[in-house]
Amino acid sequence: MKQLSYHSRFILVLLFTLLSTLPICSQAATPRYRIAACDWMMLKRQKLGEFKLAHELGADGVEVDMGGLGKRVLFDNQLREPQQAEKFQAAARQYDVAVPSMAMSGFFAQSFLTRDNYQDLLKDCFQTMKLFGSKVAFLPLGGSGKDWQQEGCAAYLQMVSRLRTAGEMAKQEVSRSPSVSEPEWELSLIRNC
Repeated sequence: MKQLSYHSRFILVLLFTLLSTLPICSQAATPRYRIAACDWMMLKRQKLGEFKLAHELGADGVEVDMGGLGKRVLFDNQLREPQQAEKFQAAARQYDVAVPSMAMSGFFAQSFLTRDNYQDLLKDCFQTMKLFGSKVAFLPLGGSGKDWQQEGCAAYLQMVSRLRTAGEMAKQEVSRSPSVSEPEWELSLIRNC
């Protein structure tokens, strides 16, 4: 058997190396999902350490909770205070962690149907979203029970009405914020509610 020359071996090794890196190169061009973690699920509800922890976990973002509700009129939202909001924004920048969404987890235990000031709570969330450029608000309905799930009953109609109001309020907030673009499918969802 004839032995390969130095140049032939070099070319084969180079070719093998290049071919073996092709899957790696193609993976880099493939888009990936961005991952955010909920601060209250990390036991860091509205705590500055949530950004460092998210960074250490390799998350792209943190869903910041609006704070507890309990017997309060508004969420226990410390981000209403400008100095506190600035600290959170600085921590997000420092750790290169986005705040893509805000959560109103207080509604896991409180009924969205029975809160007379639900619009004030939504406004509070929308204002906080603006501070971080967030485009998603999480509104759990778990605290509202199951009665509203029966189509046509009074609780169902009230829930639909409140969700329409929430959609209209969100639509108005988007129209006031020229930097936020609203995808067409979101507009159709709001129109069809």
